[in-house]
Amino acid sequence: MKIYYNYRFYKYLWSLSQSDESTSSSSKTKLNIFSSLTSLTEGMLIKFAKTMLLTFLDIRGIVHYEFVPTGQTVNQVYYLDVLKRLREKVRRKRAELFANNSWILHHDNAPVHTALSVREFVATKQITLLEHPAYSPDLAPSDFFLFPKTEEILKGRHFDDIDDIRINTKAAPKAIPQNQYQTFLKGGLGAVIGA
Repeated sequence: MKIYYNYRFYKYLWSLSQSDESTSSSSKTKLNIFSSLTSLTEGMLIKFAKTMLLTFLDIRGIVHYEFVPTGQTVNQVYYLDVLKRLREKVRRKRAELFANNSWILHHDNAPVHTALSVREFVATKQITLLEHPAYSPDLAPSDFFLFPKTEEILKGRHFDDIDDIRINTKAAPKAIPQNQYQTFLKGGLGAVIGA
């Protein structure tokens, strides 16, 4: 069974009404998933928050996901820690695949994924890799299925702070029925992009 990896930068719009400066900070700030600037009104002070979500999914749903801590760069050291956590999640959530080492990891050719320490870890732990075609950054299943579905679930909702966004963003993929993961991954990317 293949486990697909991808990440998404989520940009959030943090709007603070300038005309309501007498109220407390917590009551006048709201965060929303940023989609366009067309809905902004005059008199709004705009700030953006950005966070990165790493996801690993298979035909049965999410295997592992985590937000990258604010200010953290995803380098080979950090990614090795992510792979260790992923391996543990596979051991707990997909025990039959872990036991007979029949799970396959797919990630792209980003330098962090092809670093020597990452390749050595993958080889030492006997993790099978599905090779990613060179110069094909847009073949990640998450881009065509998971992230659009998550954004659809969260669209138009308001959140109180980044932690609230993270909690809801982690919960959204759980709301996607397993049969949708199956339909998408069995049908292939061609079915989704109309190829």
